[in-house]
Amino acid sequence: MSLIHRLRAIRLRSSALIGALLIVASIVGVNLVIRANNVGDPVLLAAEFLPAGTTVTDELIVDARLVGRTAESLDRADVIGRVLATDVGAGELITGREFDETLESDTIVAIPLGVAPADSIAVGSTVSLWDVDSDGIRPPVTIAGRATLLDVAEGSLGSEARVTVLLSALDVDRVLGALGSTSLIVATSGQAP
Repeated sequence: MSLIHRLRAIRLRSSALIGALLIVASIVGVNLVIRANNVGDPVLLAAEFLPAGTTVTDELIVDARLVGRTAESLDRADVIGRVLATDVGAGELITGREFDETLESDTIVAIPLGVAPADSIAVGSTVSLWDVDSDGIRPPVTIAGRATLLDVAEGSLGSEARVTVLLSALDVDRVLGALGSTSLIVATSGQAP
């Protein structure tokens, strides 16, 4: 073989070797990028708002990844066919807590009121709790329809009256949401404030 043919053969072999190395580097690089983007633990999210009592189907949940999660994740097989005990908002994490039957029990909550309850409302009676816009722009909304009044603490020197009530587990989220807003909470005997 002539020198030119040898150089061409070496060049072809080195080009093939460089090409093979580039392909391997590309495969390794793609795998590293995929692994870097799959950070976190697999979790399930609600695809839409799911009210309590909903039987979970495959279409109602989506897979996601969560970094630094604190709740235990469930597999799809653990969730499909189970009935939710609480409301789950669209995009919220689904854990075993949403299926917990003990959430059906009542919860005691102390609530500051915007207006002291009427004298006719006695301890032990059933009251409705209303979320009333302090500006009066939006109409009052019932946040707990059947709360049992456990205690009334009258406000003094400008402090708010407080009531302690026994709430259904399904009402607790709405009441806590109203507490975190600028609106007032009013306790009534069942009629609109």
